[in-house]
Amino acid sequence: MRLRKRHPDLMGEHHVALVDVVAKLFALEGLALSELRAVMPPPLFCLLEMVVRDLKGFEETERALGIPARSAKLALCIALDFVSLAIQNESTNQPNPKG
Repeated sequence: MRLRKRHPDLMGEHHVALVDVVAKLFALEGLALSELRAVMPPPLFCLLEMVVRDLKGFEETERALGIPARSAKLALCIALDFVSLAIQNESTNQPNPKG
């Protein structure tokens, strides 16, 4: 992933692995995807859809969502952290991170 090469301090290996997990969820469109949508703030889920499912570039995503330039990279990492929390909470049956 190009982002990882250019910004290794921003995107860790765990983020790269989570991109693959999310891509598989989008391909399946099952219950896990619905649960993920339920625990994530809608703008972050939309960003995940655009970047991971639709393979839109960061600049195009930023324009479409009306967010500042160069913010999609950070927002993607935050969205992937939500995915990580949801996976951890699912495995330990904790309440969702949204509250």
